[in-house]
Amino acid sequence: MMLDDGQVLLGLTISADEFRRTALGLNRDAPIRPGELRVKIGNMSFFDSASSIREEPIKNKDGSWNYLYALKLTQADTNGDGKIDVEGYNVLDHIDPNKNYQISAQFTSLEFEKNPAQTKSGNYRDSYGEIKGNWTVHTSVNGSKIIADTKVYPLNKEVPINEKGIKGVLSIKEVRVSPVSIKLHYTFTSSTGSIRNGTNVGVKIKDQNGRDLSESGSGGGTDKVLEMDEEYRNDKGVVMLRFVPYVSDHEKDWSKDLTSDAFNLKVNNK
Repeated sequence: MMLDDGQVLLGLTISADEFRRTALGLNRDAPIRPGELRVKIGNMSFFDSASSIREEPIKNKDGSWNYLYALKLTQADTNGDGKIDVEGYNVLDHIDPNKNYQISAQFTSLEFEKNPAQTKSGNYRDSYGEIKGNWTVHTSVNGSKIIADTKVYPLNKEVPINEKGIKGVLSIKEVRVSPVSIKLHYTFTSSTGSIRNGTNVGVKIKDQNGRDLSESGSGGGTDKVLEMDEEYRNDKGVVMLRFVPYVSDHEKDWSKDLTSDAFNLKVNNK
């Protein structure tokens, strides 16, 4: 288990012997996957946030499966009533560097696909099974360690955009660098009214060798303001980041890198 900036990363191996697989009616090649994850840091619980499960494509020799589970710590239950009462929570803003934190990660279910021969109703839900239980891991982390692992670089760059009818301002607030990820927050505010469907304004990140870093992202906003949070994998050896704004229009099938507005940032990736 690792705390990575505003999320928890959990490496898992799940296995079941042949007797249990048969008893469950498990499809021969179907994996057993983890269910919903709940994380507790001190007295606060986190769940119902954005999460992802990445399964290793090749099973282990003993038939088990490896997963990487990521849960963003943005939805918090602060009073212990079992309900989310804070959204958009930022863990790092509430960490005391002089305090040790007890951390737990809990699954109360595992999920699997049933053997089609044992599914008679044809209902999609009936083709999946659930194993109830309590799988919990515990650890203790000092607050100074959590904070030290993430470096925040304020950027506060504003890039004027005027390309083929796409006009506005791209604002790049900050980049956060942890040992495993690079997170970038930016907004685009249109000056010509509503942002057209298919139009995209964003930022690519390259390393010092010109290699694009892998990314995933989430966004929102209004018809005039696009707000994005991008996440990139932090590979070993990255010592410089190059930020390249771009514009694209999927409906008209064109895109352009705004290299004249690109800029670099040296990072301490230790």
